[in-house]
Amino acid sequence: MIDFENLLQVFYSQSEKFGAVSEDTVMSAENELGVSFPEEYKQFLYNFGALIGNGIEIYGLPIHTNDTPPLWQNVVTVTKRLREYHQVGTEDSKFIPISSDGMDMNYFMNTNKHPYMEIWAIGHETKIKIASNLNDFIINKLLSQ
Repeated sequence: MIDFENLLQVFYSQSEKFGAVSEDTVMSAENELGVSFPEEYKQFLYNFGALIGNGIEIYGLPIHTNDTPPLWQNVVTVTKRLREYHQVGTEDSKFIPISSDGMDMNYFMNTNKHPYMEIWAIGHETKIKIASNLNDFIINKLLSQ
């Protein structure tokens, strides 16, 4: 039997994290995207800012400086870029990308369910709800590697 709680603790402890962001930063991002983030995602941002580890990246709100290449993706920047390219999944403005498999699949949180979280896998031939919270998404990704 897999100890999911321990799996998550190890994942979070071994991942690179940007660092906590402020409520003002989160509210500004919500205003810029025209959504209200699910409470769970807000807590993620307040605690980690953005995260990458073990082949999994969760977009967040890192602040980039021009003197170093970014390690983390900014959810506002990625959302705007995907919308500009009319990427599959962006036709609903309440779907916000939070991760990618680096190929065809993007993972979106459905902000229509605020304050709750749903995560959808959306690609050219796929649109399926894959998790009801961020930790389930991470566990599913870890187990599928």
